[in-house]
Amino acid sequence: MPYGVVYGLYDPRTMELRYVGQTTSSLVVRVRGHMCGANLRANRHASHWLSQLKDNGLRPLASGRNSGSLAAEFGVSKTCIGRRVRQSKNG
Repeated sequence: MPYGVVYGLYDPRTMELRYVGQTTSSLVVRVRGHMCGANLRANRHASHWLSQLKDNGLRPLASGRNSGSLAAEFGVSKTCIGRRVRQSKNG
């Protein structure tokens, strides 16, 4: 996994994509990192969303792909994917 995995975190209630990230760890390890106490207390939109999920006994659904294959499939970089997700959230 030289370039890691680009992954998305989805809200299990709506199946809406809420976060795009990249990791060289397994998705299980990365999601565990997102759900740890220190991360949930961070002042970021994703942290507030993840904290709400945890308070309701839920965890995000994760889906990942090799970063090269994802970029090739969509013809964009991870930066562009993240920008598009942020733009869709801001209306």
